[in-house]
Amino acid sequence: MKPIHLITMSGNSRRFIDAGYDHKALCEINGQTTIKKFVDSWGDFHEYETIFLCRNEDLDKGRLSAEINRVAPYAKIFGVETNSGGPVYSISKIFKELNKFDHSNPILVSYIDTLQKTSLARMFHSFKNHNAGLTVHGLKNPHWRTSRSYCLVKAEPTTGLVTYIQEKYPFTEKDFEEGSEKEQSFGSSGNYYFESLALMQNSFEDLMLSGVKVNNEFYVTQAVENLVNQGLGVKAYKCPYAALGVPEDLEDYAFWERWHDKNIS
Repeated sequence: MKPIHLITMSGNSRRFIDAGYDHKALCEINGQTTIKKFVDSWGDFHEYETIFLCRNEDLDKGRLSAEINRVAPYAKIFGVETNSGGPVYSISKIFKELNKFDHSNPILVSYIDTLQKTSLARMFHSFKNHNAGLTVHGLKNPHWRTSRSYCLVKAEPTTGLVTYIQEKYPFTEKDFEEGSEKEQSFGSSGNYYFESLALMQNSFEDLMLSGVKVNNEFYVTQAVENLVNQGLGVKAYKCPYAALGVPEDLEDYAFWERWHDKNIS
C-alpha cells in the first residue's frame, strides 16, 4: 500500500516576509523556487500520493498554486484558514479530506523548508516494521550557526530507536558532542512518518486534547514524542540535510550551491 506524502506550508512565512522575501515556498534559490528544490531533493517524489497543505489566503493570490501545479502536477492541494495553532492544528482541519483515504495507509508529514538527499522508497524501507519515524541530521550541520533552538532527538546507536524528543530545545555545547555509546544526539530534519493515517490522526487529536503547546503551537514532533513515551517503536533515519527555515539558512544554502556548481561540478 503506497504511503501518502503530506507537505505542510500553512505557516505565515513571517521571518521571510519581514526580510523582504515572498512566501517561503516561493523564494528563489539560484533560479528555482524552494518548492522545486524540495521536490527534486527526494528523487522519487512523484511516485507517491502527494498532498500540499497551504493557507487559503496564499492560494487566493494564485502564484503558490500555480507553482505547485507546475512542479507537482498530480498533487492535491488543500487549503486552511489562517491560524496560529501550528502544523498539527492546521493538518487537523483537513481530516475530513484525509478520511477519504484508507486509514491503514502509511503517511509522511514534511515541512517545506527542508532539503534531504535521499529517496522516499529508501526512507520508507528504513521505517518498515516501526510505528513511526523521523528524519534526523548530525549536530555538525552548518545551519546550527544561525540558531540553536531546534528539536533535539536522542536514539540508540545500534537500533536507531528514538529514546527522547524535545521541540525547540536550547542546545548546549554538551549536546553538540553528539552522544555516547548508549545514546546519540541529532536534530530533527522536518519529516515525520506514521505507519497509518489512523495513528497520525489519533496522535494529533490526543496532543490537541492535552492542550500542551510549544511557543503556543502544536508541533508534529510533540505527537511523535508522545508515541515514544507510550513505548511505541519510533525510528530515526539519518540522511544528508539542508535547512531553509530562516532567511539566513536559505542565503547560506544558495551561496554554497553556487560555489559547488562553479568549483566542483
